[in-house]
Amino acid sequence: MKTENIMKPCQLTCQNCDRQYETIKDFKVHVRSYSHKQEVAVLFQRAVHRGQTFFPVFVVMDYLRTPKQRHPLIGLDMVTVCITPEKYGAFYLCHVCEERLSSQDINKHLSSTEHYFKFLAHSNPELLRFAWFKDSFLYLQSSALKENSTNGSGTLRFLELPKMMMKRGKKLAYHQVMRMFSKTKKLTERVRANRPQRKTLQAYITDPARTNPLLGMNFLVEYSCPDSEHHCGYLCILCKKKLQAIDGISHCISFDHVYWYLQEAHPATLECPKSSYTHYSYNFHEKIFYLANQAQKKCPPGEVQSVHLDMSGFKDIDSSSYMNALDKLQLIRQERNQSEIKASVTPGERIIYTPETPVSSASMVTTICSAEQEAEKTHKDSATENGDSSHQFILCVECNKTLPFISDYKMHIKGREHKEKLVDLFGTGKTFSLL
Repeated sequence: MKTENIMKPCQLTCQNCDRQYETIKDFKVHVRSYSHKQEVAVLFQRAVHRGQTFFPVFVVMDYLRTPKQRHPLIGLDMVTVCITPEKYGAFYLCHVCEERLSSQDINKHLSSTEHYFKFLAHSNPELLRFAWFKDSFLYLQSSALKENSTNGSGTLRFLELPKMMMKRGKKLAYHQVMRMFSKTKKLTERVRANRPQRKTLQAYITDPARTNPLLGMNFLVEYSCPDSEHHCGYLCILCKKKLQAIDGISHCISFDHVYWYLQEAHPATLECPKSSYTHYSYNFHEKIFYLANQAQKKCPPGEVQSVHLDMSGFKDIDSSSYMNALDKLQLIRQERNQSEIKASVTPGERIIYTPETPVSSASMVTTICSAEQEAEKTHKDSATENGDSSHQFILCVECNKTLPFISDYKMHIKGREHKEKLVDLFGTGKTFSLL
């Protein structure tokens, strides 16, 4: 579905000097200054660069300067642009997705659903759809538009490197580049300076603005190194998964976690096997959201279990499989004379779905929850302006096509064009609808 968005202006930060600028012109003046060149020389213990300063094409800024774009860019606060004063291009580090990207790939990455998901999970999990699964990511563009309209694209950060380090960095994976930057404490601090902090699971549990229900928090085990906020991970005993810190919240509001919790705490609430749920419709979201809220009322979020480790211990656990990590953490707690890591829930009665407002067949016009809201807006905007303001159209969001009558819509969804579009969006396979 095509959406047009006017991007908010983006600021630029020099990470070498920790200075911020409103325009590219002011940023370039700074990079050419002697004070900047001296700071770079001290940071990398190199001689001051005396030659001419060249700049690569700033493809992200070019994208943002275009008045209207199909896809918003979000999360620039979590991106570092690595440059050098010589003619050697640039490469990008996306810290939220932990990827190194070329100038050719960066805009595509920043406007991808994978990046949208990771950044929103990191900074604003309320914009993630409750009970999500990977085949339901189509709504994320709508969420990215909301994030962009509220907070803009963010501040793009630039880090000037010596030529040899630049050449090497272009060939390395993200974690190898970050290890290259960790050789000195000052450089590590500059790379991480003013980067937005991750929304922690503990903070989200107590957030008064939280609308998503949280279930089975006592099944989560956090392992962390208190000396570094960047070293943290989770084990979900319920789902038998090892999670990165950034995935903690998004996992807890995923359909995987919600399904297994309801199976343990309220057997028979969901009658079908998990593999049957493949169709993320409005009715599906409403039903699972209702059931999860009722389950949360019966058993509010418990405390997350935690194990503190030194750096070597953290690296050992973090590099292990789920089962090995759990065994090692159990052994550590045993050696410390601490209680065993375990979690359970007493099975309760089945929760019956009794929505306050019955869902009508009109709600099935769209198949993605956020798309329904977008459809309503577009539906109103596209109303005829010939004096008959009462006349309305029906919008097929999947095909971005308006139809004048319900009979036309019914004929359209039976046609080849609509079916091919559904296959293109969701793939082939069985669908399941909760009605």
